[in-house]
Amino acid sequence: MKKIVFIASIFFITTSVTAEVLSETKRLSGTPRDITESIKNWDGSLLIPTAYCGKVPNPQNTTKRTIGIYGEDRNIFMERLSYKENILLTIVVGGLRKGISAEEDHKNTLAVQLNSRNKTLAQAPHAVMEISEDTGNRWPTIGLRYNNVVSDTPEVGPFPLVKQIGFNFEPSFHSMAVHRMFSRGRFRYEIAAMQLAPEAMTDTTEREMKERLTSIVEAAAYSLQECTEKMLENSH
Repeated sequence: MKKIVFIASIFFITTSVTAEVLSETKRLSGTPRDITESIKNWDGSLLIPTAYCGKVPNPQNTTKRTIGIYGEDRNIFMERLSYKENILLTIVVGGLRKGISAEEDHKNTLAVQLNSRNKTLAQAPHAVMEISEDTGNRWPTIGLRYNNVVSDTPEVGPFPLVKQIGFNFEPSFHSMAVHRMFSRGRFRYEIAAMQLAPEAMTDTTEREMKERLTSIVEAAAYSLQECTEKMLENSH
């Protein structure tokens, strides 16, 4: 028997109760636009003036690129990149609520993720869900890693705006997601990568996937933070 557990999103704060997550779907406005043509001879550069800039790793291995705007106020921007080997990389940026500083938002995000982990493990004791803080990036950063991520579902929404774990009541391993979350200035950022596990697995498959996805999100997060910091400094 398989069950779905919903993890709190930092952009649509929900609990792991299915009905509450489903009530958020009306806020996922907008249709993603395919801009795959733009990855021909692309160097991986990303730029939204005043919000962020940076580069993604290994752009030569990307096969599809889409962008979309979400939220009731259309204030959440998401870019998604499909890589070879069934890897998906997403970059999400959204405006902070008025009156909330980046420092306060960081603390709130960490508290939400810790609470969500506790609820998830209460429902799914075999679930693998790791949370870390300050992972060596330029800005205070929260790390998240979990197994058996469920990607986009039409009735709920797109990864990682909605995070879902699918699990059996026996330990299993089907996929993995690694995230980096941070806030700066007027914006909240999330970089997330997920990958499906190969059909033929070995004793090292899980470790290798974790290393691969961590390397991708760390590289993207560091580049985004470094470039965006310089951009913001030069804008003053």
